[in-house]
Amino acid sequence: MGKRIKETCTKCGLDRPTPENLPALLDAWQAYTSTHGAERKRDYLIMYAFLGLTYSELYRIGPTDIDWDGNQVYIRGTKTDYRRRTVPMDLKVRTILWERKDRTPMFPTWSASNMCRDIKKACAYASTDGTLKPATANDLRRTFATWLAREGVPLLNLAKLMGHSGTQMLTHVYARVERGKHMHEAIGKLPEHPRRLR
Repeated sequence: MGKRIKETCTKCGLDRPTPENLPALLDAWQAYTSTHGAERKRDYLIMYAFLGLTYSELYRIGPTDIDWDGNQVYIRGTKTDYRRRTVPMDLKVRTILWERKDRTPMFPTWSASNMCRDIKKACAYASTDGTLKPATANDLRRTFATWLAREGVPLLNLAKLMGHSGTQMLTHVYARVERGKHMHEAIGKLPEHPRRLR
């Protein structure tokens, strides 16, 4: 039996976000920073959510880690060799990296505590009723895993993209697929008239 996953952020104590609220989170960040003059970190949120990065992996990405022709990013992972991996870029990620290609470092460090505090402020600013929940880098990494799991990406492939040596962590932590409409859609993909069982 798998471990029970904490449903709240240990830093801010609020419910963890779902993949569905990422657009609202990005919009909240944009609205907050445009009125408060804070440095734009929207790119950071996109990189975490669309590359499945851990908090510190983002700060290791440099111009030599980007294969523009192959449309992929080399991630210099932490801890062990299997953390080192290559992840394909989508258009959003490619655009961000292209705009930052001449910066050193490409992504200056945004401390984890400041990130949590800043995102919490942006969510409170944009959602006075508290419906928009803040996210950490790991929440956005889980968003990446959950989206791909929902789209049917095999867990072994997903493990490679996220830098895991096996699928156990994915099944217990990252790729928890919640109940909801998407589960009904998945069942709807079963063939209408399966062959007779023998």
